[in-house]
This record gives sequence, C-alpha cells and structure tokens, in this order.
Amino acid sequence: MEPEAGIYNYEMILPLMCYCKYYGYGTIIDREMATRTILRETDIAEREDNQSETKLALLQYLKGEVYANGSGGLEKNKALAREYKEKAKAFEGFEERLGNLEWDKSPDGFGCRFSWSIFGRPEDTKTRLTEAEDIRSWQDERIDKARCQDTSRQPWRLCLDIGERSGANFVRYREEELEKALEMLDDGLYNRIKLDREKDEDYLMAGFDKEAGEYWLYASFEGVCRTLWVKERTKALGCFKAWLAEGKLDFTDWQEDETGSDRNKWNELIRQAYRCRAAGNEAGWFSAMKEAASLGSGRAMVSLGVECARQDDFKSAEQWYQNAILTEDDDDTVVAWYWLGRLYLEHEEGHGLEARYYLEKAAECGMAWAWSQLAYCYLKGIGTAADHEKALACLDKGVEAEDHEAMLVRARLCCDEEGNWQEFETAIPLLERAIQDDGEGNEWQNEARLQLAKAYLARDAREYGDKAKELLGIAAAEGFTEALYELAHLYKEQGNLEDYRQAMRRAAEKGYEPARQELDETYADMAWSECL
Repeated sequence: MEPEAGIYNYEMILPLMCYCKYYGYGTIIDREMATRTILRETDIAEREDNQSETKLALLQYLKGEVYANGSGGLEKNKALAREYKEKAKAFEGFEERLGNLEWDKSPDGFGCRFSWSIFGRPEDTKTRLTEAEDIRSWQDERIDKARCQDTSRQPWRLCLDIGERSGANFVRYREEELEKALEMLDDGLYNRIKLDREKDEDYLMAGFDKEAGEYWLYASFEGVCRTLWVKERTKALGCFKAWLAEGKLDFTDWQEDETGSDRNKWNELIRQAYRCRAAGNEAGWFSAMKEAASLGSGRAMVSLGVECARQDDFKSAEQWYQNAILTEDDDDTVVAWYWLGRLYLEHEEGHGLEARYYLEKAAECGMAWAWSQLAYCYLKGIGTAADHEKALACLDKGVEAEDHEAMLVRARLCCDEEGNWQEFETAIPLLERAIQDDGEGNEWQNEARLQLAKAYLARDAREYGDKAKELLGIAAAEGFTEALYELAHLYKEQGNLEDYRQAMRRAAEKGYEPARQELDETYADMAWSECL
C-alpha cells in the first residue's frame, strides 16, 4: 500500500490505507470496510478541527467518492459527492500533494467486486481487515493487546529505513517480525534494517545487494566496526537473533572496518567538542574538533571552517573546506561544497566564478540551502551573467525542497523597486509556508513573520491587522528587534500611542538604531508628548 505521491507524515497513514483499500491499489480491495472508515475518519477530522489540511482534503475527496459510487450500502448522491470533492480541491496544495493519486476505479477492484457480489467472496481474497468494523477500531484492539504483552518489549529497537528520510522504529516485536523485515529487505521495500538503542553506540545493521544476491551486515560493537556478507537469509536472521538475545556476536568471520571504527572515535570527539562549547570552553572545542578532523571527519573539518569564517579567517576556512571535500563521505563533501561556495560568495571579488561553481554543485547534489545562494549569484551577476529568470528557477527549486530561506527570498521578489508589495497571491502563501517550523529548526521564521505581517498590512490593513499584530508580537517576544520596531509603527497607525512609545523605547534600548533615531526626531512632537 504505497501510492507514489511523495512522502507523508505519520498521521497520513490511516487515510492512505483508506485510499488503498477503497481502490485496491497495492492490496486486496475491501471497499465496504474502507467506506466505514472513511465516513468515521472524516467525521472525526471535521469535528476535532485540528487535522492537517492534507489529511482532511484526502478524507473529504474519498467521502466524495463514496457518495459518487454509492459505496458501503449508501445511495448515490451527486450533490454530496460534488460538495465534498469541492471542499477537498479548495485546499491550496491539493493538486501538488494529492492530485497525482490515481483517482479512478481500480479495474481489478471493479471486476472482483462484481464477481464477489454474485458468487460470494473466496477465502483467499479476505484479509485481516475485511471483517473489521473500521481501521481505527482494528488498530486500537491490536494496540490494547500489545500493551498487555509486556514481554514483547525488546531491549533493542527495530529500525526500518524506507528511504528519503522516512522510516519507523519499534520496541514491541518478536523474532517473526525480524524474519519478515529481512524478507521485505529482499523485496526492496526497506533500504536497511537495524537493531540499536538510544544513547548507545552499539548496533547491528543489514542491507541487501540484489545484484550479488547477498546480505551485507554491519556491526558497531564497543567502538569497533565490522562487516560480513552472507547469502542465506537464515544466517542473517541468526545474527539478528543472537544480537537480540545477547547484544553481541561472534565476530570470528567478520572483517574490521577501520574507517567505521575511526568514525565512532570522531563522533565521540565531536560530542565532546560540543560539551566543551556548552560549558564555555572554546579551547576544548577547537582541540576536540581538530582531533576528529585528523581522523578524517569531514563534518569536523566543515565545523572548523565555519568557525574560521566567522572569525574572518578566510584562508583557514578555505583550507578546512577544501580538506573536507577530499574525504570519503559524500554527504560531507556536498556540505563542504555549500560552505565553500558561501565563503567565496561573501568574498565575491575575485571569487565569483568559484562561488557559483560550488553552490551549483551542492544544489544539484541535494543541498536545499544552496538554491537560494545560487539564485543570489544570478540576481547580482556573481560568477555569471545576471539572469532574473534563472534566479527564479533556482528559488522555485529551493521552495520545492522546503528551504525556508528560498521561500522568503522568492516572496520578497514580489515587491517592486520601491519595496511595495505586489503579487499577493504568490507572496503570501510562500510566507505562510516560510513561518512554519518542520521540527528541525527554522532560523528564518521570525524574518518570515515580519515580512508576512508587512504583506498582510499592504494587502488590507483592516482585514489582516490583527493577524499582522500577532505575527509581529510573536517575533518581538522571541527577540527579533526589527519586528518590535514594526509593531510600534502598527500601534501608532491604530492610534495606540502609549504602546507605540513603549515598543519604540524597548527597540531603542535593544540597540536598534532606526528606533533610536526615530525617538530623537519625534520626542518633541505633539503626538508624542501627549502620551508622556
């Protein structure tokens, strides 16, 4: 049950199961059960009003299909079908996120249902969900049973890597789940499976090479990394069972991976470096990072380069980045390209070509942050001829990769030469995405809040004034002084001179020079003196 429509959050699993079971995509069709689930889940989502728009849109469209087809014993109702489908399509990201699902009847599903209605349903077409009331009830029952079986909780997590930053971790499983996971590894449904523990360097991992028809096993135990190749699934399963039971293996036939062992050492050194920094010990940070770099850690080299660049030591930063590019870790190489491009961009005189070259390499190899920097090269003609269309194309790719800076920069290009907001239909949705935090941190969040507030006020101050005030207030509360300065102006425009004065003074006290100058210029003004 894996429709090819992108990567979904955990909350999307249940509605996607409804989709698959309703149409029979990737699974045996169970339309009656799917219909019961769709109706229940849509009702819950609409009633609770705290579901994501993507989830609600998928459920509403499915409910429209239920009424359009008269599924689950319901009568066909074209009016309700149209109403729910229109609700779904009103979601702004519908075409991008859900429009490429196959919203037509599965031919297999239609033929099966027709045959089953006449001759009855064969036993081999029934699944565990066929007789279930709905998916939620079925899953709740399984969860309740699992919670009563404490003996199934394992000391090692079973981690399943699906790819593209997706996966799942389990602590309740049995040996048969391990065997099933290895079988699904063979089929290519998982990239890797692993047994590990939080805050523990020891782990056992497996992948499958289809061309060679072999499993590769990789173990990290007491700081030493080892590899083993086996053809038989039973041998791979035996290793996993032994690890699960004892937390170690007989490594007689395994080959030591010196690079992996060094990686364990430098990872511990990097953790030590950040413990030093948290304690205010910068000398300890440098010492640990340099030792990690001496073992070949590209990550440590990049960190040292970033620190040298922060201290305006161009030559040292350049050398650390160049060293990182030569390491064997492809991810470290791409990150080093990005930071080297950034370094040359900040010293563009004489380095413009290098800036564009390295940023382009980083962007094309998946570094989302690089697209906005590459766009800057095209906007300013750095290392290339100025090209506004190419800049927009770069920013669009950054937006597609969910880079908040690209969203912000692309939205700012909707202003005219005097800085007045235009193209609100493009700018506002981008800024509304840019203020979101995806859980990995968003350093552009407060700048995006500021710009979104400005765009709201430019579009319709009366309609969006409260939203703008809320955005500016949040950013100001988080220490973003420019937002505090704009909030002061908003108070003044709304006739609230007391709050204007206090906000302006706080901005000036925080060292924001425009606020200080404004205070000097307006202190004697009548409007100002009235609120003293």
